[in-house]
Amino acid sequence: MSKLHLTLFIALVGSLSLNGWQYWQTSRKLQHLSSASQDAQAAKAPLLSRAKPAGENPKKAAASPIVVAPGDLASINAITDPMDRLQAMIEHIKTLPSDKIGNLLKEIRAGSAKMDPEAKLIAHLLLTRWGQEDPEAAFASLGNVSAKRGGGDALTILASLAATDPARAVAWLTDPENTMQHQPYLDHMLARTLASEWARQDPDASLAWAATLEAGQRSGAYAGIVGNILESDPEKAAAAALELAPEDRSKLLGEIAETWAQQAPEAALDWTNALEGRERAEAMSEAIVGWAQSAPQSAA
Repeated sequence: MSKLHLTLFIALVGSLSLNGWQYWQTSRKLQHLSSASQDAQAAKAPLLSRAKPAGENPKKAAASPIVVAPGDLASINAITDPMDRLQAMIEHIKTLPSDKIGNLLKEIRAGSAKMDPEAKLIAHLLLTRWGQEDPEAAFASLGNVSAKRGGGDALTILASLAATDPARAVAWLTDPENTMQHQPYLDHMLARTLASEWARQDPDASLAWAATLEAGQRSGAYAGIVGNILESDPEKAAAAALELAPEDRSKLLGEIAETWAQQAPEAALDWTNALEGRERAEAMSEAIVGWAQSAPQSAA
């Protein structure tokens, strides 16, 4: 090979090598730019378009806010998710004018002699709101009720009223024209409901009121107060229970002893030891049960 040919051959090989290196570099840059572009698009993509953790419900995550026209009960009932349906109903009840509550209550109860649990809950919420906004109309809607028929509705309305205006609730219950207060067992439950709600706000005032009642209502009121303050002040609950006649307090004493022993077993046992006869034996037994639940080794 001549010198000229050798020179040309070397130049050709160098040129090919340079072109190959440039092509490789260009390819790397293009690949990097493409990857960066894909990452940027993924970052901007909606959250629901990305991979979802195991167990996540895509339909639930993508659900839009519930929009229900005021008064449109059919739209609420058409909501398939029960939690969303109840939430929509609660929001609807909170803004419903009080003079519309009665009609909605009738609509929910219509066509069913025995309502399902969801319908019962909605009826309870409606009566609760009615008891706050217009208790006279709410009670009047019940008509003549007994402990078995309509008694639960009366208790719901009274509880709502007592929570917001105890004095007004007492005035209703003690009204001479209120026939409910003279019905066996119902009078007990009405007093218990009122006193329980009142004790949440002012236990001393509710205890003072309970002491003025006649036997049936008095035992109900004390039971409501004791049940309400037992967790926070078992000693006061015990003192209140002892104000009842022996035939009305036996079950309460056992409940007090068990709950008190879970918190302060020695104090509870000292209290039960001060009781007499059958009350002492039953309360002591319940105290041991409560103690064993919280500290079985110490109780043993």
